[in-house]
This record gives sequence, structure tokens and C-alpha cells, in this order.
Amino acid sequence: MDNTGVYISALQESLQKKLEVLSCLLKLTNEQGKILAEQEPDMDRFNAIIDEKDQQLQAMENLDSGFESLFAKVGDTIKNNKY
Repeated sequence: MDNTGVYISALQESLQKKLEVLSCLLKLTNEQGKILAEQEPDMDRFNAIIDEKDQQLQAMENLDSGFESLFAKVGDTIKNNKY
């Protein structure tokens, strides 16, 4: 039984989740920029954002690892068949 289609769907889902994480990281970075531009920056919030970004980066690492595992299973099939 060929599960290539299932793997491709999972790869697409992983990429979508990675895009969401990147979008969140951008939002948090922009928020940090606004905080630093303030007359009296809220450094507690700034540091809290650092922690949030750390969580997002850990999520990205997990997604990358999962993506690589899936791609290892179907990468050659995709390359050879232009699936």
C-alpha cells in the first residue's frame, strides 16, 4: 500500500504550521520593537516576549524534525515521480 499521498498531506500540514509559527515570531518581534521605541519601555513585557519566542522556536525545531523524518520516507519518491 502506497502512503505517499498521506505523507505529502502531512508535509503540507507541517509547512502550514511552520508558517504560523513564523508569523507569530514576526508579530512578537514587532511588539518588542514597539516596546523599545517607548519612552519608558516595559522590560517585563519585553522579557516575557523573549520567553514566548523561545517556546515558538522550540515548536519550530519540533516541526523541522518531524518534517525531516517524513521527507526521509518519501523524498526519493517525490523527486523521482514529481508527485
